[in-house]
Amino acid sequence: MKKLLLTAIVAGLLTACAAAIEPSQQQLAAATYPDPMPPSQFEKAIKEWAVDNLVDPDSMNIRSVDTTPARKGWIAVCTKIDPSMGNCMTRMFYFGHIFNARINAKNQHGGYTGFKDYAFVVRGDQISYGVETEKISNMKLF
Repeated sequence: MKKLLLTAIVAGLLTACAAAIEPSQQQLAAATYPDPMPPSQFEKAIKEWAVDNLVDPDSMNIRSVDTTPARKGWIAVCTKIDPSMGNCMTRMFYFGHIFNARINAKNQHGGYTGFKDYAFVVRGDQISYGVETEKISNMKLF
């Protein structure tokens, strides 16, 4: 019973820590949100993003691209993990308008990875950052 209680407390504390990952007031004040491209251009923008970010962009298949306008917000992504503890040591925050899509493409071994959910941050008429949603530490849409 004590182990179960201790496990529940630790899980609660970890959840509380993860929920507290937010940009500072200075970062929020400095953030800009240029008008995003319309949803009709999302798929084309993903293809342009893929050229610089996927191992084999020509093999990419795209599904479930958002059809509604991108929403203003930010995402937090861990950029350095402490190897001994597994904790995130540093994070980057990306501000802009966010939309989602599912992507399947070949990896460095030539095999398809399977469809994965991605979040894309749009600034003006291009994607400034794209990431698998499982790698996002926190996200907020306004």
